Amino acid sequence: MTLYSLFVFGALMVMLTIALVNAASMPRLGRTVSGGRRAHPRDPLAPTVSILIPARNEARVIGRTLANLRAQSHPIREILVLDDQSEDGTASVVRAQAQSGTRLGHSPALRLLAGTPLPAGWGGKNWACHQLADAAVGDVLIFTDADVTWRPGALEAALSLLESSQADLLTVWPTQETVTWAERLIVPLMALAVVGYLPLPF
Repeated sequence: MTLYSLFVFGALMVMLTIALVNAASMPRLGRTVSGGRRAHPRDPLAPTVSILIPARNEARVIGRTLANLRAQSHPIREILVLDDQSEDGTASVVRAQAQSGTRLGHSPALRLLAGTPLPAGWGGKNWACHQLADAAVGDVLIFTDADVTWRPGALEAALSLLESSQADLLTVWPTQETVTWAERLIVPLMALAVVGYLPLPF
């Protein structure tokens, strides 16, 4: 075995070790248990929650996402959607959902914001999130993409983990939906930069 082969083998073993450590130590929302310190979500002193969604050309999926968020068990103060100059009717879908929710008396409030032009030096997604944060009134800001599927109880589990870890910022790693064999082979590689190179527990 050549020196090069030994180097490659060693590097792969290090990556495998890091990936296994991460897989064993990363918390799962489905298994999160509150430490008992968290206020009941309907307690008037409990932190209020704003859901913030930057959206550009998401008409095909955003209706489902909004419905899933409104079905969450934890109370939500508001849902804000920033339409970042979409060209496919995203704003119309959000307006229809907002009008439907108001007519049926559904909470939380759903508001549509129109994105402003991108300033010099800003990235598009960062600028959209900045505008959403400025408009939000909740104590806890939850940023989510328009195509994320929120399972029942996911919001409450995320808030429980946020409190039990006493973190100021929590990033939830979503499960990637794959259909074809090609997707199942390629999509997991997107996570390699974190899972295989960054030992999260340390």
